[in-house]
Amino acid sequence: MKNQALLLICFLFLIPAGVSAQNKDLDYYIQKAKTNSPLLYELGNKVKITELDSLKTRATYNPMVSAVSNVIFSPTYKGFGYDTAISNGQNVEALLTVSKQLISQQNLKKRLDNYKLDKKSIENQARLSTDIVEKTVTEQYITTFLNQQLLHLSNEIISFLQNEDKILRKLAKNSNIKQTDYLNFKVTLQQTLFNNEQQRSLWMNNLSTLNYLSGIDNGGMDSIITPAINLPAVVSYEESFYGRNNAIDSLKNKNNEQLINLNYKPQISVFANGGYSSSFMTSPYKNLGVSMGVSINLPLYDGKQKKMSLMQNELNDQNRKRYRDADKQHYTLQKQELLRQIERCDKLTSMTPEQFKYTKALVDANALLLGTGEVSMTDFLLSITNYMNIRTIDIQNRANKQLLINQLNHLILP
Repeated sequence: MKNQALLLICFLFLIPAGVSAQNKDLDYYIQKAKTNSPLLYELGNKVKITELDSLKTRATYNPMVSAVSNVIFSPTYKGFGYDTAISNGQNVEALLTVSKQLISQQNLKKRLDNYKLDKKSIENQARLSTDIVEKTVTEQYITTFLNQQLLHLSNEIISFLQNEDKILRKLAKNSNIKQTDYLNFKVTLQQTLFNNEQQRSLWMNNLSTLNYLSGIDNGGMDSIITPAINLPAVVSYEESFYGRNNAIDSLKNKNNEQLINLNYKPQISVFANGGYSSSFMTSPYKNLGVSMGVSINLPLYDGKQKKMSLMQNELNDQNRKRYRDADKQHYTLQKQELLRQIERCDKLTSMTPEQFKYTKALVDANALLLGTGEVSMTDFLLSITNYMNIRTIDIQNRANKQLLINQLNHLILP
């Protein structure tokens, strides 16, 4: 029984360790960043606030009920005081009033449409903010993964050099190679070890930055896996965030124009009240009653405010069109340039396997011939340098392609 309890405790301790040691992917960091973003949380609430504003506007045109009670006493002394013909000396009111502003269905629809467009605009802004978060986190993830790959390459080269060091030490001890050649090799090994520590420090710093951008409080140095970033189906400007946003702004300007015109239509309100209103002058018990009425507001002259409001709306629409044309041009040019750069990366990637094959074969051959004196230490070290350079270029080129695809996935205009 004790052994079973001990095994259970060990198992419970091992579970968190195993989970924390798991490598994390790009989606993990993006989801954390979006969850922890206060801006995305605020925009989500703004959508709900706009929906509530729409409901409030609709409620404004429903019947409004209010209760009013007034008790007024206006004393007079030796003829001094309010004129009793006006004040009645005293007055008591307790009324229940119902009022309603009459509005056409078209007028109400246009006002509610304005909130719908505001909601779409906020949702579009949230989409842009989400794209910025995803783009920023993905860029940092790719940079961190690049450092991780370069660190793995550095570890691979160090492992190879350390194995060669055991062989060369024996050759130098037996005078098969010069001591100066061996020292030259040791200098290269030490320099590689130093560069490895620099690369490790850079990787740790970038991983910490990735955790920071994602809002993750994690002191561990977990490895990350290869990011899955695919070339998107490139959309036109009209289908992009900017095209959709421009379409919403266009509809808002048209709706504002119609609202301006509707504001100058006659406004009619009806009301009715009932209750008790008395001055207690005569027969106060008979002063229970009701009243009703109609209020009409017909704008006749406003100092040309309507004309100026329509002009302002037209100027805003002209600004929108100018920004639309500029954004469309920038979007198209940026998209074309990114596709060209991705194509160049693919061309470079297709050339590296052949170069890698020959440089690796040269390193292996030089390692075998070094002990026989047929290859100099300089040539041997040069072949290793060439091998590292080809591998480094390949890793950087693949990372650069991922960064370009990320820009294309989240094409953000300046």
